[in-house]
Amino acid sequence: MYLFLAAALAAIRRHFSNFRPQCGALTDKELLAGLRRHDRAAQRELLRAYGPRLHRLIIRAGFGPEDAEELLHDVLLLACTRVDRFREESSLATWLYRLATNRIYDRWRYNQREKRQAPTESLYRLDDELPRLDLPPAATEADRYDRAWLAELLQQALSRLPHKQRIAFLLTQEEGLSYDEAAATLELSRNALESLIFRARQQLRRMLQKYYEENYPNRK
Repeated sequence: MYLFLAAALAAIRRHFSNFRPQCGALTDKELLAGLRRHDRAAQRELLRAYGPRLHRLIIRAGFGPEDAEELLHDVLLLACTRVDRFREESSLATWLYRLATNRIYDRWRYNQREKRQAPTESLYRLDDELPRLDLPPAATEADRYDRAWLAELLQQALSRLPHKQRIAFLLTQEEGLSYDEAAATLELSRNALESLIFRARQQLRRMLQKYYEENYPNRK
């Protein structure tokens, strides 16, 4: 079962690997200096260098394409208008992820307030009955490890995690942030972050194991 989860995680990373940006033409210090001058070339470089990563995080948090584009626009606009507030106590990437996660939380709160939760949203908590993953069983053993199929399976499981667990898991397991970077992004202690990730992994394993046992009862 643990190999199954590991395969799913590896598949999701490969599935989104084409969206990772290449090294930018500007260093972060040069980029920040340009943004503070309101330089259009720096703004374009911000979009090119960090846009795909932020967009991927928003999509993986459970938002549809239109909402993701809107949230990405909001994050980049905030970065351009609030750049003078950035004290460079963390990396530029950490600051941008913090802006993105704050906007994600804001939208989640708005959706809950307006009773307009996204289709993948869930109020699932640790002690609740495990939700069912609505995917058909794979036709063959090879299909079970198909990248897109595993990516969709893991996405459905991720969408059922509580918000904080989901974001903590995405930042560390998919965006590649260190625990210290992710803790700074979420403004949490390292211990609090580790607790979120532990619980996220625990729930993902339980959900995937339930699916695995229901669809492959003869496999150990």
